[in-house]
Amino acid sequence: KQFEQDLIFRNILLSTQQEASIDGILVVDEHDQVLSHNQRFAQMWQVPETILRQPRDSALLKFVANQLQDPKAFVQQVRAIYARRGQTDQTTIHLADGRIFDRYTAPLLDHQQRYLGRVWFFRDITEREANANRLQRERSKLQGLIQAIPDLLWLKDSQGRYLLCNPVFERFFGATEAEIIGKTDYDFVPKELADFFRANDQRAIDAEIGRAHV
Repeated sequence: KQFEQDLIFRNILLSTQQEASIDGILVVDEHDQVLSHNQRFAQMWQVPETILRQPRDSALLKFVANQLQDPKAFVQQVRAIYARRGQTDQTTIHLADGRIFDRYTAPLLDHQQRYLGRVWFFRDITEREANANRLQRERSKLQGLIQAIPDLLWLKDSQGRYLLCNPVFERFFGATEAEIIGKTDYDFVPKELADFFRANDQRAIDAEIGRAHV
């Protein structure tokens, strides 16, 4: 009786964890038959219940693949993964409607490492990828601006180490940006002049801190 109660509790816990996940989850057995899925999976792929109820995953695989930019490559990947039973795999897949999913899969193994099936995780990373692309474009614009400025331009950290500089600054110091980054004024000019630059830097830092506390 206690064993039955423990089993019921574990099933409830597993089901709750699956439904609470932000990932779409699909579980298949060693014969590639669908064992379970969460609602997030059905929502992400907009899969009809009639397909999800079918024991074999062939109809589900076809339905999912038809939503991708490259259905043939996706099916080939899935078949290859099923053939490599003990391996995990992760990749990014692009849907025809513009969405981007991160796909991760891992085998289900018992305590003797016998293959019991496979679990698939799908996470919608469309917004994350869009933000990353936006950030990259902004960085490219900033880099272009830095390169075009005709005056000396540089950036240091709080310890006086150079983080970046423009071509005008490179010519001024007679060194490339790669040679300048990570170094301080003490690596390029006499100590007296470096002390002067460092004192100016510290005054600028102190003034910025003072404004932040106003």
